[in-house]
Amino acid sequence: MMAAGWFAGLVEAKQRNPTTDDIKALAGIETFKEMSKNRFMRVLLVASFANIGSMIGTFLGAYVMMQVTGLDPHDLLSSGFSALGL
Repeated sequence: MMAAGWFAGLVEAKQRNPTTDDIKALAGIETFKEMSKNRFMRVLLVASFANIGSMIGTFLGAYVMMQVTGLDPHDLLSSGFSALGL
């Protein structure tokens, strides 16, 4: 149950090797171009976008599997809640 962005961020940090100067330079960043040139911010961007992409893929995959199997999400949720006594 680990996020895909964690691994992508670790690999990016290993490749870019951000320094303390990169962290100090965060206060002066004003544009996206400056943001992408900063090694520390680039690690954060890679981790964030990888997590967002993974999340979109998970929800899209769940939707496609529901369509393929013919399961109705409303029926699944209502039976689950009734089993919990809610």
